[in-house]
Amino acid sequence: MKSRYLVFALLLLALLAAACGQPRLGTSDPTWDRIKSTGKIVIGTSADYKPFEFYNANYAFDGFDMAIARDLGTRLGLQVEIKDYAFQGLPAALQVGDVDAAIAAISVTGDRQALVDFSDVYFSDQDAVLARQGSGYAQITTPQQLAAYRVGVQRGTTYEGWMMKNLVQPGLMPAANLLQYEKVDDAVRDLKENRNDLVLMGALPSKQYVTAGGVEQVGQSLDVQLYAIAVPKGSATLKDELNKALTGMRNDGTMSKYASYYLNTDYSQLPVVPTPTPAPVPPTPSAACFDSMQYLADLTIPDWTVMQPGQQFNKTWRIKNNGSCTWDSTYRLVYVQGYAMNGAPAVVQGVVNPGQNYDITVGLTAPTNAGDYQGWWQMVNGQNIAFGPRIWVAITVAGAEEPTATTAPTQAKPTATTAPTQPKPTATTAPTQAPTEAPTEVPATPTEAPSISNPIATPPTVTPTATP
Repeated sequence: MKSRYLVFALLLLALLAAACGQPRLGTSDPTWDRIKSTGKIVIGTSADYKPFEFYNANYAFDGFDMAIARDLGTRLGLQVEIKDYAFQGLPAALQVGDVDAAIAAISVTGDRQALVDFSDVYFSDQDAVLARQGSGYAQITTPQQLAAYRVGVQRGTTYEGWMMKNLVQPGLMPAANLLQYEKVDDAVRDLKENRNDLVLMGALPSKQYVTAGGVEQVGQSLDVQLYAIAVPKGSATLKDELNKALTGMRNDGTMSKYASYYLNTDYSQLPVVPTPTPAPVPPTPSAACFDSMQYLADLTIPDWTVMQPGQQFNKTWRIKNNGSCTWDSTYRLVYVQGYAMNGAPAVVQGVVNPGQNYDITVGLTAPTNAGDYQGWWQMVNGQNIAFGPRIWVAITVAGAEEPTATTAPTQAKPTATTAPTQPKPTATTAPTQAPTEAPTEVPATPTEAPSISNPIATPPTVTPTATP
């Protein structure tokens, strides 16, 4: 699963240091106080891990976790706002208050429990090992068997951390044989193209790759994962409220229906696993910085601007460095998914200190075929570690049967409750200079957006037996 590990551990010391000396005012749980005062809970996710969280064909958040997130809002009597982040950026987003909770197939680990608090476990799963179809590899039943192969993992996952702990650090496997990818899709693509030998990932997502063809499962159950919702450290009331809602979902059958619909899994057959006891918090470390980014506004190209086929344009966003590290030319905005539109990474020019705003621009080219196109972009630091919310560009390419520049497209567009919550622009001018750095590699543009037969706009419905 997307049970990420490594970067949570890397950010642990920095975030604990940043939290030191910041007293909580008013009550013992200001996060819950803020939620109740606004009537809204902001939930962070990382929407690149089907079937748990992804974008469907209507560019709306979809998946098992997303159904749970919306159901939580209903039971708590709250509006739900979902924001898409780099998985590695979720701890910082919780720390600085950009999100109130995070649900993204997050595994409960000791390192993470020192950084955030967790709800009760809502799902348990195991790993799977994939190989190319017809590879002839023997079944993988022990960690040691992996050492002889080039193994692909998603960067920042518990699978990466597990491989490091059990194989690389003990010297059983060369570090060069552990290949880290930003997305599981990229690891499986390289597997099919013989650029790695095996891919270690979650069992449920692995089934979709096996069904699609070209790969087969050759191992399973090397490491069991427990998923829970992360909340800011010390958010006792919020955690209790989430636990009550999760219990309601289990008791009235809602969780079983979501699991059957999205995961093709009999939820009643999963073991009931208590949330592990939190590990002791380590001593306060010396000061360290952490990366975080806040989206502020679109400065050019409002969502679903109509473009001519092949038209070149600049997309500019205003963002804020709301972390504690200073950005320099090693920081970049890079394409992560959707439609790249021939965009190159945009390198930060000069220095952006904590608390400063920054306008960042990518040069793009509209596709030549008529239709709707959306591409997502992400900030990364000098170590290529992603952070902050994903921001996007969304356009409509005109055609003979397409809407005119003054007519909205007929396809349903995202709304505040069914799609990313990027606000609309307020500024009217922006820099026109395109990024100067050439892309090292532009990921392949997908031919269509991810889809399922019945989007989350109409998920399975269950009437709770108790009032939230």
